[in-house]
Amino acid sequence: MLLKATPTDCNPSYQGGSPNPYHIHQDIWGLVSRQYPDLEGGERPYLFHLLPGYQGVLILSERPLVSDRYWHIENKDFDPMFAAGTRLGFMLRASPCRSEHSSKPGVRGRRLSIVQHTRGKLARKGVAEKDMPSADEILQAEGVEWLTDRALKMGFTVDTESISVGNFTQQKVAKGKKGSKGHVVVTSAEFQGFLTVQRPRVFHKAVMSGIGPQKGLGCGMMLLRAA
Repeated sequence: MLLKATPTDCNPSYQGGSPNPYHIHQDIWGLVSRQYPDLEGGERPYLFHLLPGYQGVLILSERPLVSDRYWHIENKDFDPMFAAGTRLGFMLRASPCRSEHSSKPGVRGRRLSIVQHTRGKLARKGVAEKDMPSADEILQAEGVEWLTDRALKMGFTVDTESISVGNFTQQKVAKGKKGSKGHVVVTSAEFQGFLTVQRPRVFHKAVMSGIGPQKGLGCGMMLLRAA
């Protein structure tokens, strides 16, 4: 199901400034778990995509939802099962990160944005700050490579010449219940371009489960349209 959730005037997450992705995640989980109390605590059968301004949220869910006092819900049937060879336009807000190598055995390195990761590699090679490519240049080149690396494993190929990568942000947002201390950094960028479906079932699973990390913070949901 593809749902559009529009906040009502009672929705506290849309009062007093830009919505916090972590609080939106909590709100949607509350909406889903109230309507489907059979779900396990760690199960999150949905992805979401924050729309600009105060337009609300798009939700890709395995189950339909109904409106409550905080959200007006519109449900639409959607099944991303496309034949092999189908060409589609896409928009993806994702969190393009790479893990930094750790010198300690068995210890995973820090996860860095592709911009931070690339700058670090260049600095270790002796490239001076003034000679570094711009953040936009890194984002475009490394972003295309990041998505291409994942595409084949997820049942599709991308038209690399068509892809634009932009709107890179790192947003520090409050974590936990509203008003509590603690923060999380949401790293995101927007990918747009064209893809071709290669393995329909694998692609279907990828679309429904999302691409990349930070899915619980509004990343990973691919929006598709006919090419």
